[in-house]
Amino acid sequence: GWEDYDMENAPQQENGYDCGVFTCQTLEALSRGEEELNFSQKDMPYLRQRMIWEIGRAKLTDGS
Repeated sequence: GWEDYDMENAPQQENGYDCGVFTCQTLEALSRGEEELNFSQKDMPYLRQRMIWEIGRAKLTDGS
């Protein structure tokens, strides 16, 4: 029952260590029904901190 999904213009990782953040952010956006991924490599420091905050408080933010 799996279906391949290829999103055009998906953000691309530019290093060898942010794959987990890219994966989590992509899946979060898709789970929210977003049609565009509005993050890039330059957003990784902020997104890492936001993920730590969310995990520590066991609560997702609204994405902004």
